[in-house]
Amino acid sequence: MQSATRLFRIATDLALASMPGKQRAAVVMHKYHQMDYEQIARVLNCSESVARSLLFSAYETLRQRLGPYAVTQK
Repeated sequence: MQSATRLFRIATDLALASMPGKQRAAVVMHKYHQMDYEQIARVLNCSESVARSLLFSAYETLRQRLGPYAVTQK
């Protein structure tokens, strides 16, 4: 199980690397730095609604790209 988790982490890092810059930045700030929409918007110099949209698009892209690699629990 640990190797599957590690592989999924590597895949995530590669999926993040292929994202457009603002989407990647928004995900990193949200997921790894626990920043909220307002903070992300300030850093990216955009509105909160744009920050939300960037995150929604980024997470949707990750779901689509990583879906085939997800390990399901039975």
